[in-house]
Parts: sequence; structure tokens; C-alpha cells
Amino acid sequence: MPTSVLILGHSFTKRLQSWCVSNNKINLNLTNDRIQIFWHGIGGAILLPKDKPKSVHQSSYLVHELDIDIVFLDIGSNDLCNVNVSVDQYISGLFTFIQSLMDKGCKKVIVSEMLERRGQHSFNVKVSKVNSILKLHCSSSTNIILWSHYRNNFNCRFASEYVCDVGVHVHHIKGMPRYNMSIRSAILFTERRLQRH
Repeated sequence: MPTSVLILGHSFTKRLQSWCVSNNKINLNLTNDRIQIFWHGIGGAILLPKDKPKSVHQSSYLVHELDIDIVFLDIGSNDLCNVNVSVDQYISGLFTFIQSLMDKGCKKVIVSEMLERRGQHSFNVKVSKVNSILKLHCSSSTNIILWSHYRNNFNCRFASEYVCDVGVHVHHIKGMPRYNMSIRSAILFTERRLQRH
């Protein structure tokens, strides 16, 4: 049986899926007999409040329905844009959501680090705090992995080189290949850890 992976997130996920379809990489160039990728990208996705139609909580049923082993989460940017959502509220909500994924059968969750945005200082301060807190929490966990895009310098150069003109999304040509490879690496890294347990 292949390892089943759900890539769940906001518009970054939706746009990456579209890019992968266009470039014949829908399974991230991984063999289907080893890893099977499922996608669920929601434009404008949020974590809080969880009863809203665009909340990722509304998609958690997919873990049980698709018998998912690993979830890659790319969420939170839209929450941090909301002045009514504090860093602490987001972190608490995130770990509650991750627990709900585990309760539905997921074995490991990869949390993508948040990326800064060009020219948005207050947002970037919140992003830095979230990433620092997640790094501390995830370092002692065997089932939750914080994935940093530093491995190919994507996170360091995102806002200056790999972001599209509006300063938010990954540039279709300049950024997507690196973003794609980073997520692919995250999944392979986690799949190897899954096989060892």
C-alpha cells in the first residue's frame, strides 16, 4: 500500500496544484506505488473561526475518508492578516486542528513554516513569532514536523525574488519550481520517518 498524503492549505496549495497539473507533476513526480498525493486547496482558507465555510476544519473529514497517513498543512497567512486573531489564538487553534487530524487517523502532520510578505511589517512580525513558537513545540514531537523552506533558500528569498507582483503569492515561473521541490522534499523526509516507526 502506498503512503497517502493530503496537501491541505490556502491559495498557495490551490495554485501549486494548478502548476503541477500544467507541468505534469500532479503526484510531485513520485511513483504512485510508493506515495499517493491528494490535494485540497481553498482560496482564502482560514483556521479560525472553525465554523466558517472557508475554514480548513470543514475539510478534516478527508483524512478519514481517504485514509490519509500524512497531512502537509500550508495555512495561517489569512488568519494572521486578521487583526482579531492573535498569535496565541492561532497557535492554540492550530494544535487543536492537528489533534483532530490525528484523531481521524493521520499518523504525521507536516506544518509548513509561514512565509513573510513584501512590505507588510506587522504581518511579518506575527509570522516570525508563529514560526519561532512552532519550532519550539515541534522540536519535541515525533508526529508533528515543522517544515522550513530554507533547504533551497526559498524562505530567505521568497519576498525579494520568488513572490508575484502583488507581494503575496508564489511567482508562477520564478518561484513555483523551488516551492514544489521543497514540499516534495518535506513529504519524502516524513515518509521515511513514517516507515521507520
